[in-house]
Amino acid sequence: MNSSAINVISSTFHDNASVSNTNCTLNINLLDKYIERVGENKKLYQVLLKEKDEKIALLEKTMGKK
Repeated sequence: MNSSAINVISSTFHDNASVSNTNCTLNINLLDKYIERVGENKKLYQVLLKEKDEKIALLEKTMGKK
């Protein structure tokens, strides 16, 4: 049974193909980056809300004068 498994494995690798384990590690903490982006989005949202409120106030002021 072991020889049949070896035959299957050896027949799947041809043309100098091989399995390699390149211990690739990422030095980026993805959770920290996600939290950073969420914070940036909150700041942008607050700026948009402030501008919206300013536009509404300006429209109400101009409509009240007419």
